Amino acid sequence: MKEITKHSICSMDKNSREETCMYLWVEEMGKEGKVWKNIVGLDVNDAIKMVDDKEKYTLNNQTQTIVPKYIRGFDEYIANFVSVVYEATELISNAEYLDFCLKRLELYKSYMHNNQRICETFFSRYMPKAVKQKYRDVWDMIKTYEPVIQGEVKPYYVERGGRFMGCYTDDWGRRRPLTERKYWEKRYDFVDELKVCIRKELCNE
Repeated sequence: MKEITKHSICSMDKNSREETCMYLWVEEMGKEGKVWKNIVGLDVNDAIKMVDDKEKYTLNNQTQTIVPKYIRGFDEYIANFVSVVYEATELISNAEYLDFCLKRLELYKSYMHNNQRICETFFSRYMPKAVKQKYRDVWDMIKTYEPVIQGEVKPYYVERGGRFMGCYTDDWGRRRPLTERKYWEKRYDFVDELKVCIRKELCNE
């Protein structure tokens, strides 16, 4: 696994996607303890297409390639770079950032199997600062859009109740189990709820 020891974001021209870059200082332990060091430079065009960490990407105007899944913590760095560029410049459109976010969110689902953790991590890394200042946390945002979510997201139902509450004696003197009433509780998938919020916040749909 490759480790990022340092990173930097810079722009030679704030109006150019090719001149706005993130540099990652990457180290990897090779055979016999030898440490290999490399500097990886990603421009905006490189970064915005990195939505599958298992894929091998050839970097613009470079001969080297990278496979993000072999770089520890890559998601945090790519999220920071693209979100900073999105917020500080007009190099990335709302629609483009929305598409990037939704694809990175799908990637989360492939290896992070706790939907609550997915939502909290994604909100922290990808939502613009203005959105994070508006809401206390991702759950506050989801609650705000609850009426919209209920109209757009298909619910699922979980059987609740049926808990053993003791025993009683029937009319014939026999002991019978007593359980609480069963019922169906409506729920919505957290990630599906988050998708609705992302679309609303980024594109004002």
